[in-house]
Amino acid sequence: MEIELNTNAYIKEQGYALIRLLFIISLTLISFILIHISDNQHNTHFFILEIMLVVLSTFSLLHYAFIRKYPALLLRTRKFIIIFLDLLVLTVSIVIMGSSGLFLLPVYILIVMESGMRFGFVHFYFSIILSSFAWLFLVNYSGYWQTHSDTVAIFAITTFLIPLMYMKQMLNMHEKHEILHETLQSTEHAANYDALTKLPNRKYYNSFMKDVLKEKAFFALLFIDLNKFKIINDTYGDMV
Repeated sequence: MEIELNTNAYIKEQGYALIRLLFIISLTLISFILIHISDNQHNTHFFILEIMLVVLSTFSLLHYAFIRKYPALLLRTRKFIIIFLDLLVLTVSIVIMGSSGLFLLPVYILIVMESGMRFGFVHFYFSIILSSFAWLFLVNYSGYWQTHSDTVAIFAITTFLIPLMYMKQMLNMHEKHEILHETLQSTEHAANYDALTKLPNRKYYNSFMKDVLKEKAFFALLFIDLNKFKIINDTYGDMV
């Protein structure tokens, strides 16, 4: 069961890395086009933004190649690094872009939700904590966002509430799934084992024999019969 869970977690991480790579490359190309057709192509801050996006795209490509080649290496650490790097680049980009950074604020929600969905609750809470520091940084150190702190507050609350509600629903679904799984296991055991002797019953025997015969495996069958046992059972009851 442990190997299966690790495999599922790796598949989720790999899928997230690929989606993240494609998103960042697309964002980089769109940013290049918008900057060069506007009057900001000679602006130092936007030049820094271009360099930062290129570096992030390169890192994302290397990250995807890394987890493909080394699935079990730095398993927990690399997830924390990705979350930290994404939130850092996002915050710096919003500061550089000023009023245009408004369109990037919903990305905080996306990062927090994806971290929880793909990596689990520990990384979910980690992304929320880092997002809190990011919002505080915007309000205290960005000239534009200092004068628009109400907008920051709205998006900050949204960043917390939407993922928390979503993760709560996911947790409830997980708990219901666990209860259903336990119920199915209990039902399956009751259907295949005798309640009195706790031994496998005829249904289990038929299923087992079908599997053995289908696989054409070697087996031994031992048949034991007790003479006049029915008389004892009818006289003294099942409890004896």
